[in-house]
Amino acid sequence: MADETSKRQEAAVVQEERQLATQQITATLAVYVQVGHATGSAVVLDAQHSYLPVLIGSDQRPIPLYDFVEALDSIVDYSALQSEFPNLSFTQIAGAIAFLRKLAHFNTRGLDIDQLEDEALEQSAEFQEALRRAIADQGAARVLTPQ
Repeated sequence: MADETSKRQEAAVVQEERQLATQQITATLAVYVQVGHATGSAVVLDAQHSYLPVLIGSDQRPIPLYDFVEALDSIVDYSALQSEFPNLSFTQIAGAIAFLRKLAHFNTRGLDIDQLEDEALEQSAEFQEALRRAIADQGAARVLTPQ
C-alpha cells in the first residue's frame, strides 16, 4: 500500500514539474512576442520557426537572431564600447554579448543551438581536414620576425 502511495506521489510531482515547465515556456514566449511586437515586429517568433527568434530577409528567408548577434559580436569594436562604458571590462562586454546570444537561442522545443552547431561542425569534412592539418603542423618551428 505504501509503495502504491509513493508511486502516486512521484507521478504527481512529475506532473507538477511538467506543468511548471510549460507555464515557464509559455510566459517566456509571451514576453518575447510582446518585445517583438513592441519593436515593430522586426524579430518574428512563430510556430513555423519553432518560436526561435528570426529576422525575415528581403528574400523571405529567415535569419536566426542568434546568427545576427554573432555577426554583431564579430563586427563590434570592443575598445569603442569600453570607451563608452569605461567602468566595464572586456570580459564584461563579451559576457553581455554572450548573454544576448543566449537569449536569442530561445525556442519552444528546448533545442540547444550550440550543441546542434557543434555536431554539424564535427561532421564537416572541411572541419575535419582543417583539424588534421592543424595537428600535423603542431611540431613545426615558428620564428617570429618584427615587421
